[in-house]
Amino acid sequence: MPQMGPLFAFASFLCAAATACSSTSSDSPDAGPGPTDATVDADAGPTSDASAPDTSARDGSIFDTRTDDARIRHDGDLGDAACAAKSQETGKAVPANLLFLVDRSGSMNCNPPPTTPSAACEANPVKADPTKDSKWEIVRGALKQAVDSMPETNGVAITYFSSDNDCAATSTPSVLFDSATATQKLRIASTLNAVAPYGDTPIVAGSLEAYTYLRDNPRPGKLFLVLLTDGTETCWPEGQNMLVDERVPRALSLGIRTFVLGAPGSETNRAFLSDIAFQGGTPRSPSCLHNRSGDPTLGDCHFDMTQPNTNFAEELKKALDIIARETIGCEFDVPKPDAGTLDYGLVNVKFVAGGGASHIIPQDPQGTCVADVEAWKYSDDKQKIILCPKACDNVKADTFAAISIELGCETQPIPPPK
Repeated sequence: MPQMGPLFAFASFLCAAATACSSTSSDSPDAGPGPTDATVDADAGPTSDASAPDTSARDGSIFDTRTDDARIRHDGDLGDAACAAKSQETGKAVPANLLFLVDRSGSMNCNPPPTTPSAACEANPVKADPTKDSKWEIVRGALKQAVDSMPETNGVAITYFSSDNDCAATSTPSVLFDSATATQKLRIASTLNAVAPYGDTPIVAGSLEAYTYLRDNPRPGKLFLVLLTDGTETCWPEGQNMLVDERVPRALSLGIRTFVLGAPGSETNRAFLSDIAFQGGTPRSPSCLHNRSGDPTLGDCHFDMTQPNTNFAEELKKALDIIARETIGCEFDVPKPDAGTLDYGLVNVKFVAGGGASHIIPQDPQGTCVADVEAWKYSDDKQKIILCPKACDNVKADTFAAISIELGCETQPIPPPK
């Protein structure tokens, strides 16, 4: 399988702070109570030894695992000359925590289309061409590279379904949540290396148990479930409506967003997977199709990698890259200088483009984040600075962009409507 570039190194951002100001920055609130436990339970998935993840490839992108200093400007440019006496401090972006929920059913043994059409795989789930990668080998390589590229500031865990080569699932992941250190990456690589695809496809039970784990193991920052499957629900089809109508929205209300990746084999399950993504707060577009009452093959809110003439390996890499950008987030702690009290009227946010040009992003004092207006706002408790969608998109679109937060100059608001 060809070597894949890094996917998941999350951006480091610069926050500049004045020595005479202060704030009461705090960590993001933990998730509260969540969905009740699923009725299915079993032992955790397989583990084994494995070699350390490869960290040699670096592509210089926003997902490259560079040090924080790689995104910090050292030219002393603090904007307005009247504020030139300010000092700088490195700020902290709100971390992302991802639980990967991965389908290890028997159909993962097949080569992806066009080598093995999905219908043929369902009839005989074996690797038809031993010289080509199976779906599982492609998934394993992509996930190892994605996890390997995550920074230690974020959290990661992984779990599989089924957990018993049949229809069981478990709320105890194969690798529990921990910071994305080299040791944690090795643990995840070990389980991925040890998996032997087999059994049915308990998507409902697997998702319920994953939400249970996220509920019971809150972490500072944002929470994400990343569901990857190549099939349809084979164990509890009558539970699908309950999952989508009740549990996925409930998880979202607790701050758990759900990404869905549909691998080849999930063609007949697009409507269900699409609705999970829509209800989970990660639709591919606001107008995406997510109606489970119609044709089950219609739906495009999720990452659908089943279309004709699709290169599964390339599309999976792209999907993980997009998820990486989405989970970067655009929330930052308000800097906390050494002494004094913070004057919220003397805070500015600067966008520093990869090419060096910079400009102040104005504040939206009303906090409404009007569409197509580059702006920022405070969180309700004024402990976080949040980029509005257009400003956030600009940061994510520029590979080497940085954000600095400057204290001591009068806040620049968005212009009043004409």
